[in-house]
Amino acid sequence: PCGEQSTAPPTGGTPGAIAHDQQTEGYLIVSGSGTLVTGGKIVNGRKSPPEGDVTKILNGPSCSGMTVGADVVKRMVKTGDIIIIPAGVPHGWSEITEHVDYLSFRPSARVLEAGYVNPALKK
Repeated sequence: PCGEQSTAPPTGGTPGAIAHDQQTEGYLIVSGSGTLVTGGKIVNGRKSPPEGDVTKILNGPSCSGMTVGADVVKRMVKTGDIIIIPAGVPHGWSEITEHVDYLSFRPSARVLEAGYVNPALKK
């Protein structure tokens, strides 16, 4: 478990959020649009280990679950927008009209070792 623990299910939250412990993440929206949700706190989350699936390796340890709080921001993003999400900030999508394609970049030097190559690219 991770995030704030509660015996009562949170109301009005947004499911599907994730917060990376040490990894800052950025998005460049290449095409489409959607509602990006950031902020708040994760309640009754699940911790992901740093090893295993490729997305977990790229982001390091993370906490995923429902995000709630007065500081949750829902913002429509569209082609050309650039978003920077600092490490520890919950984020996810609540509405995607048709699609949203984005380039994700992770500038934190402490998560991936220099010279890392995604195993999918080694084929």
